[in-house]
Amino acid sequence: MNTTVTKSVYTPAVTTSGVDIVYMEWDIYSQGVPRRKDYTTTAPDGAYKVRTEMFDYRAASSQSSNMRDYVTLVWETELEVKVVNGKIDAESALEAAGHLISMCGYHGRYIEVFDFDAAKNTFQMEVGS
Repeated sequence: MNTTVTKSVYTPAVTTSGVDIVYMEWDIYSQGVPRRKDYTTTAPDGAYKVRTEMFDYRAASSQSSNMRDYVTLVWETELEVKVVNGKIDAESALEAAGHLISMCGYHGRYIEVFDFDAAKNTFQMEVGS
């Protein structure tokens, strides 16, 4: 099934890679005027996986969930983010982020932190709403 990602916040789309993703927004800006979206990174050119630490919000929405049982999980997508000439490829980053958020069920859609972790050779992501 070939569908495109739309701005529908709650409806996952299936990409050509066959994974569910949700629409995301880049919310990291450079300093100065005018403000511009900042895609610079310390990561060397290449392709990297993305991780985030979050609850399983899909379980939280179930009727049998108990908030006392929640633990933070590490989520990792198999979709890779490309880095070229010291810049994060926005399209691949948004797609990988959308896949992570689709997996854990979080309602936030704004990428606020997207830092390269050289020790783990991955990007670490934080999302806000």
